[in-house]
Amino acid sequence: MAPASQQRKGRITLYMFLIGLVLVVALVCFNDMNMTFRQKLMKTIYPLIMWGTGKQATKISNREVKPAADFHRLSAVAIDGAPFSFEQLKGKKVLLVNTASDCGYTGQYEALQALADRYQDKLVVLGFPANDFKEQERGSNAEIAQFCKRNY
Repeated sequence: MAPASQQRKGRITLYMFLIGLVLVVALVCFNDMNMTFRQKLMKTIYPLIMWGTGKQATKISNREVKPAADFHRLSAVAIDGAPFSFEQLKGKKVLLVNTASDCGYTGQYEALQALADRYQDKLVVLGFPANDFKEQERGSNAEIAQFCKRNY
C-alpha cells in the first residue's frame, strides 16, 4: 500500500476506536436509568467537541458596561402564554437557566428544583426552554411543562 493510503487507513481505524470508546463511556459511565441513549451520548461527546474545537471559556466582566435596560423592567411570556413581569422579582436573587429536556444535563433540573425549594424566599429560578442545541427541546410548551411537573 502507498504511504498516503496507510495513513488514511490508520486515521479511519483511530476514528472508529474513538467512536467506540465514546459509546462505551456513554453507556457505562452515565448508567442513569432516567437518561435516554441520546442524552448519554450528548453528555459524553459535547466536552470532546468543545475540546477538539479549541473553544475556551471566556471571562466576562460587566463592570464597565451598563445594561441596555433595567432587569426589573423586562418581561417574558410564561410557558402557559401569560405575561410575566420581572418587576415581581425585586428583592430576590434570580437565576436564569437555558433548558432542554432531551439533553444530557437534564438531570440538573432536580438540583435546580432543590435549590429553588431551599431558598424559595430569596431565590427565583427561571427556566427558558430552547431548541437551539441539536433539537434537544422539541416539545410544545404544554409538553415541556408536563415533563417538568411529572419529573421535577
